[in-house]
Amino acid sequence: MKVAISKRNEMRTNYQSALNELDAKEAQHRKYASQPGKEEKAEKLAQEVEKAKMKAEGIQQQYELVSRRVLDEVHRFRDSKRVDFKVG
Repeated sequence: MKVAISKRNEMRTNYQSALNELDAKEAQHRKYASQPGKEEKAEKLAQEVEKAKMKAEGIQQQYELVSRRVLDEVHRFRDSKRVDFKVG
């Protein structure tokens, strides 16, 4: 169970990192998009923003999957302990 919780925490950290990266790329894009003559750079950053969004969404899905598995494991553990106490 500790391994599952550790994996969930690792996935949460990865997800937060991906969101921070996305925020940084969006800020850069806004900066260059508002500057005349920087259209090429802004377009490149727009593509990077889209890639960062897809990455964050993928990591979010992984995080949600791991979280569901951890919750299932917690419920299974709790139920098994409940049965142990009833038997004992």
